[in-house]
Amino acid sequence: MRSDMPRAFVACVLTVSFVLSAFMAIGVPAIGTEQRDASRADLTVTAETEITGTQAYDNVFIMSGGTLKVPSGGTLYAKAVLNQGGSIYMDGGTISIDLSGAGIGADAVISGHGYNFIMKNSAKIILKGGEAGNTVDLSQGGNAQVTGNYTGVIRIDDSTIECTGGNAKNIVNPWNYPIQGIALSGWESAGGSADVSLRMDKDSLGLDTIYIKNSRFAMTGGNAGSASSGKDGGWG
Repeated sequence: MRSDMPRAFVACVLTVSFVLSAFMAIGVPAIGTEQRDASRADLTVTAETEITGTQAYDNVFIMSGGTLKVPSGGTLYAKAVLNQGGSIYMDGGTISIDLSGAGIGADAVISGHGYNFIMKNSAKIILKGGEAGNTVDLSQGGNAQVTGNYTGVIRIDDSTIECTGGNAKNIVNPWNYPIQGIALSGWESAGGSADVSLRMDKDSLGLDTIYIKNSRFAMTGGNAGSASSGKDGGWG
């Protein structure tokens, strides 16, 4: 068990060489159960695709040459946003991934690699990892992560990224599980992490462009469950 780890472990990596770590508390507004848990279609972005009004999907795939645009007034609910070579362009809109009702420690992620990552004019990304399940293999809270490598521009201007890890579940007498043939990894009953890790790959001239101004990064790690010592989680 991670009895020596604090409850809220947060790492924000904004460039290859610049690392920001913090312990913060922030409440993330919940969305309706029907938006969070219902089975929906996937969205594959192969060209410029604009989210107008409120739209909900399962997985959103952004392919090479595609741009996911979320303008002011647009809200995208999803279970994951996976960039596979395209761009994310948010001009005042919102992307929300809330898996808190999943109950299996699901990770809420915007991840991958692409060309541009742009947020401006009060754009918001709100991620919430899933609460842990009730068995030892599902006892870790889900992570909430914005990660990716980009080759064009990373711009975050007057915008907000909020990530909240899912809470873990206690395991009754966890020291019994190895006897039952279940190997423990050390991550059982661990709270989900909250991470922002955006990296810029240099272009052909050896230059990179990262622009961050008047923006807010709010991260909260999930609460841990009981450690193997039987004590309360977090500090063991």
